[in-house]
Amino acid sequence: MTKIEVKTSLNPALEELTEGWRHLQARASHAVVRFNDPLQRDTEHWSYLPVDLYESDELLVLHMEVPGMDVSDFDITVFGNNLVISGSKKPLTGEETGTCMFSERAYGEFERSVPLLKPVDESQAAANYLHGVLTISLPVLRDGFCRRIEVQGE
Repeated sequence: MTKIEVKTSLNPALEELTEGWRHLQARASHAVVRFNDPLQRDTEHWSYLPVDLYESDELLVLHMEVPGMDVSDFDITVFGNNLVISGSKKPLTGEETGTCMFSERAYGEFERSVPLLKPVDESQAAANYLHGVLTISLPVLRDGFCRRIEVQGE
């Protein structure tokens, strides 16, 4: 097999791998969140905060995994067509024994923005935190984004 034949046979596989990587990067780009820990200024901590968003005609429901927090640690706002969830995740204290060899969990302040697919009535929104999962229910406005505009003429 010549170099050209090898390159030609590998091209479809490389293109598929490249496309898969782009897809993964696009899906994960909103979920990877930087944590700012004021006690450890010289290090950066990143974490993956996964979200599921469900929609129906009447409701958008978001589930976000954020274990180890208290209800009072969250700040949730609707800003434009984005749901912004911010908070402060504090490390557990008093349970550590020995020297920490590595740490994969992130602590500190975070902010996660989730684009909303429909306009919502934030005044009727509800949030619940149970077993490390934050659930936010947002009623959909009936008007929607799209309105037909009648053209007037002479």
